[in-house]
Amino acid sequence: MLEHRHGARGGRLLGYRHELVRRAIESSLSQPRQQLLHQKCLLFSKRANIPAAPLAYHADAPANSEVLRFAPIAAFAARSVGRHREAASHYQIALRYADVFAPTSALA
Repeated sequence: MLEHRHGARGGRLLGYRHELVRRAIESSLSQPRQQLLHQKCLLFSKRANIPAAPLAYHADAPANSEVLRFAPIAAFAARSVGRHREAASHYQIALRYADVFAPTSALA
C-alpha cells in the first residue's frame, strides 16, 4: 500500500500507491488521530525539504497556521506548470484561513 519515492529535491518520500488507498486509511482514523498524523507528517516533511504541495496538505488538515506559508507557494508551483485547477485549490485553502490566522495588529 505504501511505496518509497524520490522527492524532486533528492529526498526520499513515503507515499500511498493510490489515492483511494490513502482516503480509505485516512477515513478509518479518528479525527484527533488524523490531526496528530498530519502534524507529524508536516514536521517530517519540512525537515525533508519536499515540495510545498504536501506541506500545504498536511498544514491544512489540522488547521495549522503554516498553511498560509505553503499553500501560495504550492499554488505558484502548480500554476507554473499549467496545473491551474490544482493552483486554484491551493489558493482556496489559503483564503479559507486568511481571516483565521490574520495578524491581530491588522487595520482596526
